[in-house]
Order: sequence, then structure tokens, then C-alpha cells
Amino acid sequence: MSQRSGFRASVPKAAQNAQVEQVKTTGYLVPRHLRARYLERLVELLPRDHGDADVRRACLAARREVLQASERRALVEPRTDATAPP
Repeated sequence: MSQRSGFRASVPKAAQNAQVEQVKTTGYLVPRHLRARYLERLVELLPRDHGDADVRRACLAARREVLQASERRALVEPRTDATAPP
């Protein structure tokens, strides 16, 4: 194997690592109890053949949708904790 073909073989892995970092960085702002839903929605939004830009767009959209759904749910459901006003 030539040095050049070895470089080509490592490029997709480097791209994947950048994409994983994007998923982690964007998901860091999602509360832990919502992260599974964030990842599920991310998978739904990603096209089959995706590049770095597709991953970034899907991450941002998934985070936005999951957080907005959580906020809407919080407005509708009554609070049951001890800090709820009487």
C-alpha cells in the first residue's frame, strides 16, 4: 500500500470524527433527560449520504425541535414538584 492510498483511507474517518464532535457539541446544550430524543430526531433528519454541513444542520434542527417540544409540554402539563405555586 502506498503512502498516498493510506492517506485517502484515513480521510473518511477524520470526517466522521468531526461529525461526531458536532453531534456531541450541539447535544451538550440539551438536558440529559432529553438527549435520547435529540439523537432519535437527529437520525430522522439526516439524509442517507451526509456531509459535515448536513450533520450540522440536522443537529441544530434536532436540538431546536426537542427543546421547543419540551417547553410546550412544560406549559401544558401541571407541575407536580414541591416548588409548584398553590
